[in-house]
Amino acid sequence: MNLNLRILAISDIHGDVSKARNVKDVIREKNPDVLVIAGDLTSFGPASIAADVLDTLGESAKVLAVAGNTDPESVSRLLDSRGCNLHNRSVKIKDDKFGFVGFSGPSAYSVLGDTVLSYEPIHYKMDEIRSCSRRVMVSHIPPIDTKVDQVFSGHHVGSEFLRDVIEGAEPDLVICGHIHEGKGIDRIGNTLIVNPGASCDGYAALIDLKSDDDESDPVVEFIRL
Repeated sequence: MNLNLRILAISDIHGDVSKARNVKDVIREKNPDVLVIAGDLTSFGPASIAADVLDTLGESAKVLAVAGNTDPESVSRLLDSRGCNLHNRSVKIKDDKFGFVGFSGPSAYSVLGDTVLSYEPIHYKMDEIRSCSRRVMVSHIPPIDTKVDQVFSGHHVGSEFLRDVIEGAEPDLVICGHIHEGKGIDRIGNTLIVNPGASCDGYAALIDLKSDDDESDPVVEFIRL
C-alpha cells in the first residue's frame, strides 16, 4: 500500500510567537502529518520561550524537533519533556513506512582547557530506519558545499561530518536550517536537501512524500508565514 506523508518544515523561529501563530494557521489549512522544527526555537534561551512557541503551536500536528546552536541545554530538556526531541533518536510513523532521525549538532566538552567536539553516532540511528520506505534526517546545521549552507559572502559554512553521514546513509530527505540566507533546495547524490528558511523571517516549507515503490522526489513548496 502506497502512503503519503505531508511535512511542514520550519526552522530558526527564534522565539517569535507571532510567527508560531502563523504556523498554526498553516497547519489548519494544509493539514500536515508532521511538523518538523529544525532548531533555534530561541535566541539563547530561556526555555520558557521555547515552551511558549510549542504551546502556541498546540497539538494540531505531531511535532518532531531538534535544538539549534542558539538553544541552551534547557531547551533540549524541554523537548525531552514534551516527547518531541528527535536528537540522536529514530522515530517511525505511518505503519513504519516513514523513518526520521535527528541531529542537533555536536556537543562541546572542555578537556585540559581545550574544547573537544563530540559527535553522536547518528550513523547507527540511520541503520534503525533502514527498513523504512522513506528515510528523513532532521539537522539544524546543513551539510557543507551545498546551496543551503552558503552565507551572503558566498562561503560554505556547513558540516563536513553531516555530509559524510548523508553520503554514506543516503536518506531520501534532509531538512535543515541555521543559515537564514540558505533557504532553498539542493541534492547530494539521491538525497534531497531542504532548508525551509528562517521562520522568524516568515518562511516555511511544505514537503509531500510518497512511500513504497514510488521513487519520485519529494514535492517541496516554500510558503510565507
